[in-house]
Amino acid sequence: MAGRATPRVLLGFLIVALACVALIWALAGRGGGNPRVILIGLDGAGWTTASPLMAAGDLPNLKALVAAGASGPIASMSPIISPRIWTTIATGKVPRKHGIFNFTYKTPGGREAPVHRGMRRCKAVWNILGDHGVKVAVVNWWVTWPVEQVNGLMVSDRLRLGTNPKYHADTLAYPPSLADRLLPLVDNSETAFERDGGAFGFPVEWLRTATLDDDLFRKMRIQFPAYFTQENAIRRIGQALQKDDWDFYAVVFRMIDVSSHSLQYQIDFEKAVAEGDAALTREFTRAIRPAWLFCDAVIGDFRRAHPDATFVVVSDHGFVYQGRLFNHGNRDDGPAPGVFVISGGAARRGASVSGASVLDVTPTILRLYGLTVAGDMDGKIVDDAFDAARLPSLSLQQPSSYDTGWKNTIDAGGADETEVMEDLRALGYIQ
Repeated sequence: MAGRATPRVLLGFLIVALACVALIWALAGRGGGNPRVILIGLDGAGWTTASPLMAAGDLPNLKALVAAGASGPIASMSPIISPRIWTTIATGKVPRKHGIFNFTYKTPGGREAPVHRGMRRCKAVWNILGDHGVKVAVVNWWVTWPVEQVNGLMVSDRLRLGTNPKYHADTLAYPPSLADRLLPLVDNSETAFERDGGAFGFPVEWLRTATLDDDLFRKMRIQFPAYFTQENAIRRIGQALQKDDWDFYAVVFRMIDVSSHSLQYQIDFEKAVAEGDAALTREFTRAIRPAWLFCDAVIGDFRRAHPDATFVVVSDHGFVYQGRLFNHGNRDDGPAPGVFVISGGAARRGASVSGASVLDVTPTILRLYGLTVAGDMDGKIVDDAFDAARLPSLSLQQPSSYDTGWKNTIDAGGADETEVMEDLRALGYIQ
């Protein structure tokens, strides 16, 4: 009869209505439609090795990001100390403002211990974003133990060590229940390295049998399988969190830095030096190629899961040959520059960026969410990475600081962190 809806039509209207409600709830759950930004930190990554590997077709995911976005070198800072620089990257502030200066500090009792999150004096980018309604996921960032309460989730840089009675679950992950979910993904066994590391071409047999008259190498060789399995656990955690509720994901991988220190001992330096700089670079690139393949696979995990996200790939420094081995840099020329890539969203396609610094990462990420640089930040927005017309409008005038009223009072100085200290010694970071 005309004018009366049939049951089939009513069912159709109901389905459409439910779909609209589901979409509204989904947007509300993601902070009302906040952009999705994925920040991937690659400790020790430089264009000196990345560029030839991309040209050879070995890094398809990084190559795709570079082609679709803006990229260039990123200036580091001296001294080259990972916790110091990665906290600078996460805050946009110099160390005297953020409070992290070294790998370790002296406790009131005179014991040397790793720096901890309670020593940070200002908000990190994830705190600022969380204050403005952005859901965050922070994984394995330097100096995030013990974890803090965030608008989202956090996995500290200690969870990679696996189940350990020295660490309570509520210090490893936020919310604490997340630790129970993620710890089973950590497999630091020797067989795990042989299986999973071998798949990327890591020299499993050479690491098992190599004998060199170098104390530092002997320590690295023993520790290397654990370095890889810990990094592989962080990759698995990332895969497990792909469907969780977050708008901003930040993670650091150490594999390129660790491999650069350890695997270069495969190089016949006498022969390479005699052949010249090109041979040195070629042999160094060949030695650390498995680490780059692993990191490119990580980028691929996120590209497949979130093809429409904006990607920011950064490093704290690169490597340069210093007369005996490849290292972070030297006093005369300063730190070797790292990599900077921003791709997707408002990023300029195929653009070259110059003048970027580790201080600029946080201001640039804030700009993606319509937030500006605070007056007490030392970094700037990398403007030439963007098509300005595609950026969101700024939601507020420049604040003097995002830290007003913020306190970081946790004391973690009593923890037994023997494993972390041995890790730092094995890489030659501390004596």
